[in-house]
Amino acid sequence: MKMKNMLIGGMSLALVACISIGGTLAYLTATDGPKTNTFEFANGLTAELEENADANSNGNASSNNTGIAYTELVPGVDIDKDVTATFTSDVDAYFFVKIEPVDKENGVTLNIKELLLGEGWKVYDDVSGAVSDIIPDDTYGEYVYEFTYTGDDGEPDEVVANLFDTVFVNGNVETGAVLEDIKISVKAIQKDGFADVKAAYGEVEYQGANA
Repeated sequence: MKMKNMLIGGMSLALVACISIGGTLAYLTATDGPKTNTFEFANGLTAELEENADANSNGNASSNNTGIAYTELVPGVDIDKDVTATFTSDVDAYFFVKIEPVDKENGVTLNIKELLLGEGWKVYDDVSGAVSDIIPDDTYGEYVYEFTYTGDDGEPDEVVANLFDTVFVNGNVETGAVLEDIKISVKAIQKDGFADVKAAYGEVEYQGANA
């Protein structure tokens, strides 16, 4: 009996010893301060139309509050009309230019002599979303430029499109006839976030003026 009690006592002491050792252990821990994320949107996406108001080679041109007034024009002769679209962006983007005649009652056709958009511009079909090379002498239509941002100086890159610099009036103009307008519109939109140019096209409205 005495031996049995001693054995039990020894086991109890061992258990107490284990508990005592376990109580001195500490977890390994580490902490770090909170992080604050900042978000800043890109800027500098612009589309602008400009026109040179200098006197033209056929009649006279003068600026007014709504545009340029042309007087003393002669039918069948070229008219100097320098129209430029300027786009800037600091992100990949699509630039659009739309050139269309606007019919007026008893109007006389005013035609663009030559389209001068330049390299990189493509014909755009707003129904199918198809993009193709510009056809020579295809002066009226809708055009798109797929812009890739390459700047590293913090300033937006610029694309200048000289649309045309000469128009002409068809002959057989009657006294008091009114010329039809040429409507020029521009718009720009970021490329990222859209599957293709067609998906991006409808997300921004054209802004423009009659020439």
